[in-house]
Amino acid sequence: IFEPLGMTHSFSSLEQAKASGMEPGHRNYFGLMVEADYPYPDSSHTGWLTVPAGYIISSTNDMGRYLQMYLNNGAGILEQNSVEEMMRSSVAAPDSEVAGDFRYGLGLCIEHFENGEIRVFHGGNVENYTTYMIFLPEQGIGMIAMFNACDYLVANGMAEALAKNIMKQYIGEETEDMGASTYWQRHIIINAMLFVMLLLSALPLVFIRRWHVKYRPGLRKSGMIILCLIHAALPTLMLVSMPVTGLPLSVISAFGPDVFAVLLTSSILLYITGIIKIIVFIRNRNRTRSETV
Repeated sequence: IFEPLGMTHSFSSLEQAKASGMEPGHRNYFGLMVEADYPYPDSSHTGWLTVPAGYIISSTNDMGRYLQMYLNNGAGILEQNSVEEMMRSSVAAPDSEVAGDFRYGLGLCIEHFENGEIRVFHGGNVENYTTYMIFLPEQGIGMIAMFNACDYLVANGMAEALAKNIMKQYIGEETEDMGASTYWQRHIIINAMLFVMLLLSALPLVFIRRWHVKYRPGLRKSGMIILCLIHAALPTLMLVSMPVTGLPLSVISAFGPDVFAVLLTSSILLYITGIIKIIVFIRNRNRTRSETV
């Protein structure tokens, strides 16, 4: 594919891409973009982190050549019926926020409109880069937007909206308004939620002395249940809930390092406080027994 299309700045090797002038990527930490060179997958990786899944490195020029392949019926690399099959709607996308009838073909997303026109698009991101491509087969135009940063909760969605706005502006459609402060407004809300989570997890440890004084005589059955729920069940649920939904903690760590850090820190704080409370409870009980004897 690379050679026939003249994609001379496209790679499946990080070293070759860097030698060709690859821009450094960035990862988001609480709204701040930090330059990061994330480990590139090798043959030992399986599942989420594989080169074909999203780690092909390219330039805007080369991606333009790639999109022209679809607009030119495969450009002799793919047969025309194969290209048509890729853009044939097959699976509905439930609960989609995309306007129109959004369905999935073979590796491509298809959006249908009342006038019969379709728009083909696909977005994706790795730990420190984000891309979005879109093309209109009937009009013979396409575009690719590439960002050297990844911000899974905020900026990635804005990048997609920006890419769509570029296409809409080009074909004369009304664009989606994106305020200059939208990015930080969304991050402030997320950061506030993360701060509250961290604060609530730290408070039991901060007030451990008060707890000690209050429960020095001993813990009732209800107190033991609450202790287990707060310091065993809750942090375990925090660490397990994401993997249950299909997002391994390794993926959360890679694509949302700030969220993962708060999640892990909060869980550890609750575990540590729970262990301290158990130790205090056992010592108090032993002391009470000794005084009774």
